[in-house]
Amino acid sequence: MTDALQSPPIRRRRVRRVIIPSEANERATFLDNIARRTLPSFDFFLFSLLAGAILAAGVLFDSPTLFFLGALMAPFMAPLAGLSLSCVIGSGWFFLRTLSGILVGSLLVFITGLLAGLASYLLPALSLKQASAHAQITWIDFLVLTLGVLLLTISLARMDQKAFMPSAILAYALYVPVGVAGFGLSISLTGGTSTLWPSALVTFIFYLTWAVFLGVITLWVIGIRPLNAFGYIFGALVVIISLVVGFEVSGMRISNLGGSGSSPQTTLLPTSTHNVIPTASKTNTMTVTTGTADPVTADPTTAFTSIFTLTPTHTLVPSATPTETLTPAPTPVWAIVKSINGAFVRAEPNFNAKIVDGILNGSLVQVLPDTVQNGGTTWVHIITSSGIHGWIVQGILVTATPVPTW
Repeated sequence: MTDALQSPPIRRRRVRRVIIPSEANERATFLDNIARRTLPSFDFFLFSLLAGAILAAGVLFDSPTLFFLGALMAPFMAPLAGLSLSCVIGSGWFFLRTLSGILVGSLLVFITGLLAGLASYLLPALSLKQASAHAQITWIDFLVLTLGVLLLTISLARMDQKAFMPSAILAYALYVPVGVAGFGLSISLTGGTSTLWPSALVTFIFYLTWAVFLGVITLWVIGIRPLNAFGYIFGALVVIISLVVGFEVSGMRISNLGGSGSSPQTTLLPTSTHNVIPTASKTNTMTVTTGTADPVTADPTTAFTSIFTLTPTHTLVPSATPTETLTPAPTPVWAIVKSINGAFVRAEPNFNAKIVDGILNGSLVQVLPDTVQNGGTTWVHIITSSGIHGWIVQGILVTATPVPTW
């Protein structure tokens, strides 16, 4: 009876646990979706090549319009944001993949600039004011790049599909200098004189490291931080490397950071068929026989020979009051510039000195006795046809007879 009154045993029901995705898993999925958008594709390289061709045409024709068009035709610069995102994910593989994508795209733009430098010899006249302006670090370009990095990083974090304007800003800040660097290298390799190389390449490296550093900081500020300790270590390492490289590069070009290092005369001048011949001052006490060659219309070499190989004859003309005593002046030494793309005249005998003038290939300059050895380069003090004093590399000057001090 007692057993009958006892209650039956209670069966325990097995409750199935529903596993809710954790916040870490949700963040990992979110970051994975962003990472997929930042990986470079075939279209990225194709449009990089197209943008490089347009930018190369902008260098040749000195057209800022073509520079803007090239930036608009550039691919979506998501791999640049991927470099910063890889620091948050903590993936070295993802970092190398996005970095290689940026470098390959930049290399394609560099190659188009290299080819444009070879094509520049086919053009009768060439001015490189726009290229020279983008071959140096300036506050305007630096601020524009900063704005582009902030907008693109925030847009990708919000999964915004309309971030093409920030992408065009980044393409303009990065692809233009690297294209100019290729153009300058081509000029230097073919025997010309160009300051575009490696100045523009240094500018590109500085902007790239700043973009990576600022992208990482922006992601941390908006709340996208590493998921584990390795991510923090990897991100900190990339930030430190970016800072070190940026400071090293900016130290090489710190004189141009304020944008005051350039002037309207800082252009790489092209080959020209016309020579600038200084006008000789006439006196009533001396006549010089120069032959029948016309120094303006004749070939530069012929004109040079006809002026300097003939023996001048000095004829004194009697004056009404023969009381003056003639003091013989030293014979000036003249030289011809032999550089396909002309040359720069600098205020001091070094490559970092201010550029005071630009002269064409075949131009005639007066050589002064001063010469200076600086870093294995011999500098010569000259006077241009416009009367500007400055210094030029001796190796690009050709004289009729050797100068005693050379």
